[in-house]
Amino acid sequence: AAVTTVLRQTKDPQTQSVCLDAIKYSCAAAICLSLNEPQLHAFACALAEFVFFEQNKHLSTNACHLATVRGEHLRQQWFLNLMNFAPKSKSVACEVVSHICNDMQSRVIYDADQKILRDIEM
Repeated sequence: AAVTTVLRQTKDPQTQSVCLDAIKYSCAAAICLSLNEPQLHAFACALAEFVFFEQNKHLSTNACHLATVRGEHLRQQWFLNLMNFAPKSKSVACEVVSHICNDMQSRVIYDADQKILRDIEM
């Protein structure tokens, strides 16, 4: 719970990256131990919410929040794949989680680097 809370509250890209690593390894452990409900689901939902907010930065915070309340973040294809593959193919489910977390880490770091460069230009 601490990791997902920190991930939701921080804007620091390094902290977000560490939290994404923790979620990735927590999901992988839950998958390998066949702890699909509630452990994997809890971590995957937190990751889905983070991914949804990152992919919809252009929307207002209120619009994103309302969308997550409606469960739109749980309709992402990677999330559905993860929850479907976890009981059947542990390796595929781990790859899905790893891919998403690594992509989000790269995106967060890239966005932070671009902000620094924009600030320098001004």
